[in-house]
Amino acid sequence: MKRIILQDYEPGGQLPDIEGIANKVRKVKQYVTMFGLMVFCMIFIGVGIFVMSFENRDKRECTIPVSSRVIDLVASSSSSSGRTYAPVYEFEFEGRTYKVQSNSYSSPCPFSVGEEVKIYVDPDDPKHIYSPKDKTTLTVAIVFIAIGAVGAIVFMVLGIKTLMKSKRDNGEETYVNEQYTEYPDEVTEYYSEDNQY
Repeated sequence: MKRIILQDYEPGGQLPDIEGIANKVRKVKQYVTMFGLMVFCMIFIGVGIFVMSFENRDKRECTIPVSSRVIDLVASSSSSSGRTYAPVYEFEFEGRTYKVQSNSYSSPCPFSVGEEVKIYVDPDDPKHIYSPKDKTTLTVAIVFIAIGAVGAIVFMVLGIKTLMKSKRDNGEETYVNEQYTEYPDEVTEYYSEDNQY
């Protein structure tokens, strides 16, 4: 029979609360996991806000309305999820003709070749445009913010429940004094160097 030897343990003393230590370790792991998931959700929200800032910047800087025509749909590089497309707009501004490709790729593309689209042009940089009808960037931003917000709320509720349960368990903690168990006498054999005992 194998015995566990506890350092600094005296017979009749109180055994260390191994189950309590295990519970504390488990709670620390839960809190670390919750914190990590909350950070992950905050990153999602941050990415969504960052993407939305581009949309707001384009809307703020592109103020001159012009009529354009979609002359092409440029495909992105092929991927396992299929191709996405970005429209190419052709328009005239201050006597010059411009062809500008959108930075937003989507599938399916919200435009078709030959379609007339109202866009807004940056007077300081006519190649910088904003298309109110193209909601791709805004949709991506909203999806990221929504996923991050919902995840943050869920993990916050779970964290509060875990904290309340932890406080409740601490309040109802019972102490069990266990006396050490005396082992039955063991037969000890003694041998002398010449094996006479």
